[in-house]
Amino acid sequence: MPRPLLVIIIALVGGPALGGTDVRAQVPIEIRVSDAALETALDQVRTQTNLDLIYADRLVRDRTTSCTYDGSDRAAALECVLDGTGVRAERVRRAQYVLVAASPEQDEEKTSRVPLNGYVVDAETGERLPGAHVYLIELTTGATTNQDGYFVVPNLPPETYEVRISYLGYQSVDTMLTAGEDPVRIALAETPIESEGVVVEAGSTSIDEGERLPGMMAVAL
Repeated sequence: MPRPLLVIIIALVGGPALGGTDVRAQVPIEIRVSDAALETALDQVRTQTNLDLIYADRLVRDRTTSCTYDGSDRAAALECVLDGTGVRAERVRRAQYVLVAASPEQDEEKTSRVPLNGYVVDAETGERLPGAHVYLIELTTGATTNQDGYFVVPNLPPETYEVRISYLGYQSVDTMLTAGEDPVRIALAETPIESEGVVVEAGSTSIDEGERLPGMMAVAL
């Protein structure tokens, strides 16, 4: 006896295709201000874009702006309002911006951002060191080398920075590096690890049982 044919008909009326992505319609943004108070123009941006704008009142006080924008790009609308005002926006998360004072130098930095990158290696063997820390002291930021000993700190102004490179079991190095140049090669010299009179070296497990701290165990290196 033949099996009954099961037919399923799915009617999609006015909705997206099955398995498709619901695409939210972009809301048109229209801003037209001329010599208007910056705070007033920012209120228009906030109302029409639902952006969360964070700034100090004194930052926008007594500043004016002129902007004509028709489109649907929220970031572009905000940039139009801030253009030429001496204020710039820094995105901190989706739909949230912090407004800060801009200087001519900062305006140049926005159009000129470069990486600081290179390799950290063993000074004696040339072996690349994964997990080394590269820290930009003045900017309090940095990066960690990957499995190939490579690091990159992106989006920096093309300047020279004081950098500290460190790796467990190696002597730290403080040096000056310039962002935007060819990848650098930083060599670290191996050194014993000293802690409260205990020296840990390759092949040494001479810590007495009575001297071990709770939770410590000897591991042959």
